Amino acid sequence: MIGKTFGKSFYGVKTALNEAFIIDAKKKNEILNSNSSAKVFLKSYLEGKDLGKWTVANAEKWLIIFPKGSTKEFLERMLPKRVVGSYIKQNYTKIAEHLEPYVEKAKARYDQGDFWWELRACDYYHFLSVRR
Repeated sequence: MIGKTFGKSFYGVKTALNEAFIIDAKKKNEILNSNSSAKVFLKSYLEGKDLGKWTVANAEKWLIIFPKGSTKEFLERMLPKRVVGSYIKQNYTKIAEHLEPYVEKAKARYDQGDFWWELRACDYYHFLSVRR
């Protein structure tokens, strides 16, 4: 089938700080064991090196994902802007604890969302799946 295209190729989700936003299965389990509702912020993740010709490695990587605008959409309508970060710390403690050492680097990113913990805008976040 040379010359035929099957599906659309995407560039990939850019974090501009992979060491903060890409975690392994052990960290994912630690987060979920403390709060199972945090699963909405954890998406299975593959890097290009995990893909081969006709194969996908079982990389067991996870992306901590607060898409650009999601904080405003879900929290700011309920909470004043000054307490949004506190809400995340109180309700998603393990995610906040994991991200805390990266605050300064995250704030310095050119590509980020409206808050330092958000990722940049991306048209295909909806394609990310949730593994259980």
